[in-house]
Amino acid sequence: MTPMHVEALERRRPDYLLLASTVALLVIGALMVYSASFVVAHNEFNDDAYFLTRQLLWIGVGVVGLFAAMRVDYRRWRSLSLPIMFICIGMLVLVLVPGIGASSYGAVRWLKLGPVQVQPSEIAKLAIILYLADWLARRGPIVAEFMKGLLPFAIIVGIVAALV
Repeated sequence: MTPMHVEALERRRPDYLLLASTVALLVIGALMVYSASFVVAHNEFNDDAYFLTRQLLWIGVGVVGLFAAMRVDYRRWRSLSLPIMFICIGMLVLVLVPGIGASSYGAVRWLKLGPVQVQPSEIAKLAIILYLADWLARRGPIVAEFMKGLLPFAIIVGIVAALV
């Protein structure tokens, strides 16, 4: 193989330690969901594994998303970080609009999109990580300055936290 092919393979090789850590967290999380919810699942749904089944379904969706995201070059994610952040903030604001935000167990934290309910605060976690990683990479050495580094960073995080 030519050096260029070897370099291309190196770039596409996943970080196996990170993947193993993710799998371990998913397994532990699924076990915790089951252990914390099987009594409620049995009493309310007559199925001890009701919440575990839902958790496993969403883990499957997440794994598909993981492999899809792995195929996208990180520079593409950087170019999408600002639009994703604006969409996320818009969704967080929509939750607060009466009649649009859906109530669940007394709290209005959801957007109802047909048969699916979306919790924008979960998307906000990913959006803020993506946006701030891009933002910090672009700022480089001036991040150490209070007015150009910490203050804008704190304002962005504060806006999203306040909306959540």
